[in-house]
Amino acid sequence: MGINRAFADGSMLWSTSIGYGGRRVNTGTDVTAIPQYARVRDITFSVPKANPDVLIVGIRFDGPFDISPLGSDKQLSANIRLYSPTKYCIYDNTCDKYVFIGAPSPWNSSYPNSPSTASVNVFFLGKGDSSGEAPKDAKCPAPWWIDNSNPQYGAVDFQLSITCLGLPRDIFAYSLAGANLTLTPNLFNFTQLDDAVNPFWELASTAYASHGGLSGVGTPYITSPNPAKPIQPPSFITCKKGKILKKITGGKSLCPNGYSKQPLLSSSN
Repeated sequence: MGINRAFADGSMLWSTSIGYGGRRVNTGTDVTAIPQYARVRDITFSVPKANPDVLIVGIRFDGPFDISPLGSDKQLSANIRLYSPTKYCIYDNTCDKYVFIGAPSPWNSSYPNSPSTASVNVFFLGKGDSSGEAPKDAKCPAPWWIDNSNPQYGAVDFQLSITCLGLPRDIFAYSLAGANLTLTPNLFNFTQLDDAVNPFWELASTAYASHGGLSGVGTPYITSPNPAKPIQPPSFITCKKGKILKKITGGKSLCPNGYSKQPLLSSSN
């Protein structure tokens, strides 16, 4: 898995991280028992210059990923929740926005390392954790990928549409992750509840419209790098007369009288 070039080339309008400041765990869990690959560190937010309707949200972990961070052997469960308008509305069921995004698990196929056609569904969760409302598919699919742009901390990133989801300028969030290793209690940990203000929020609706509106949601905001150009034939030929070799400029040139054109050496083993 390579470095996500979107985070390495200055292509973001805005980037920040929130939620760091001491890992919380579910009751009865010893934090040291949680595998490093499941120890959630913080949440990252970014808005790309290419499309300010896109909010890239990342669940960042407290260590680097191996080659299969979401494999069935890990039993990793990780999700992030975005909400508004207040820090504790999820507890008293007064949220006017509550969004859930979960990492695919298990994932035993090849891993995308930039936005691709691999996506997850995003859900609305009602007004809070105990509102009793069933999750509702937001119909705003989110491309996901593995982000190793920071060699110290692996992350699972999601491409969200601000306008499709109706996300506000000031977004509260927390993330949780754990390993379902048949232990009691389950080994889960959480980031701190925190928020961030998107300084480019007012650009989202215009960008949403210019990128196809609802029909463009779920389309990767960047394309894959250009494929490598095919190797071009040499711009010379080799001619031989006895033990004498000559290179003649021009791949379509003819050898002088008495010289024979030599075949190109193959690079295959």
